[in-house]
Amino acid sequence: MPEPPRSIHSECLKIDVKAPGLTTSAYLLSDRIRALFQTCQFFDVHLRVGNARFPAHQAVLAAMSDWLRLNLKSLLEEEEGSDQLPQIRLERISNPDAVMILLDAAYELGGEGPIPHAALADVLRLSHMFQLRRLEEQAVQSLAMEITGENVLERLDICVEFNLTFLYERILTHLHEQGLLLEVCKCPEMCCYPQLMQHMVMYLSTHDLK
Repeated sequence: MPEPPRSIHSECLKIDVKAPGLTTSAYLLSDRIRALFQTCQFFDVHLRVGNARFPAHQAVLAAMSDWLRLNLKSLLEEEEGSDQLPQIRLERISNPDAVMILLDAAYELGGEGPIPHAALADVLRLSHMFQLRRLEEQAVQSLAMEITGENVLERLDICVEFNLTFLYERILTHLHEQGLLLEVCKCPEMCCYPQLMQHMVMYLSTHDLK
């Protein structure tokens, strides 16, 4: 008997429908938006820190958090000159690197490594200002890394400012276990951190350092 004809459904067909030279990522909207950012095209807002301006897209910023989506329009200010883009003035932010880290997060450029020490406080301020939970977590993880005698007071002061109680107590416990807590408390630089000094006095009054 002759074999019955095979049904097209009886075999798994694999047909390549991609155009030559193109990859799947080329079709993703997120990749195209990143490309617009990286090639400086179609910006419609500036983030302003002092005299420095950082171009961005309002739609991308609005997509970062519900808070930004609801409040972005109220943050916009008109710059001098009719040909200028609207701007968002970032009050209390002084480190330009913090704004670049914010934009890396907005455009998902993969900058999820440790945040430089000098930018940590401003990144935390931006994450609180715009309610960016993921960016805050990245900053807190960086805050817990590479703590040294040169930066420990500033790290502790950042913990106090942003109410990072868990990390604050972990650092103090580590210093206590290493026999370094009293040495840190007595260093001359402590007078530059009055709020931290008050917290340290409270900690010392409730813990046996013997």
